[in-house]
Amino acid sequence: MGEKATTSDVVNGLINALGNTWPDVRESAWKALRKMSKKVTTEDIMNTIITALENDNSFIRCNAYQALGKISEKEPTYDVTSRMLTALADKDPYVRSKVCEVIGEMDKKVAINEVINGLVTALGDQNALVRLKASEALGKMGEQAATNEVITGLLATLEQEDWNVKCAACAALGKMG
Repeated sequence: MGEKATTSDVVNGLINALGNTWPDVRESAWKALRKMSKKVTTEDIMNTIITALENDNSFIRCNAYQALGKISEKEPTYDVTSRMLTALADKDPYVRSKVCEVIGEMDKKVAINEVINGLVTALGDQNALVRLKASEALGKMGEQAATNEVITGLLATLEQEDWNVKCAACAALGKMG
């Protein structure tokens, strides 16, 4: 029999599985990570995820941000929020859009000025998917995100060509009351 795999090897494998095209595989990876968190310290899992955030492969970074958001969804820390904000400036638009999506899934729990401002900046991103996901995230935050800057940013997206972005901006404005 071979040696036992290290915790970081297992967590890295599960992080990669989070990006699988099959929803059942992704769900199984989440279940495994949640189950592991009962036996392995959250710190060990977080350290592996944080290491994956620095990976050169954008696919791995996306999955790591998704895992970070999922593990932190009940009570996001300043460190998690700070990492998400930094990732909004990632060189890869797919990573930026995934981070907006993850922030949206964390919704009102991360509706603080810095995050809202980061999403407003993302509304002006050159990539339509990033703008769409930023609009959706702001919409999920609802009235908590309804500042003048947010409303102005969402109204500005209505002037853009991409109809998906316009629809997301309309939906977000509707959720803000």
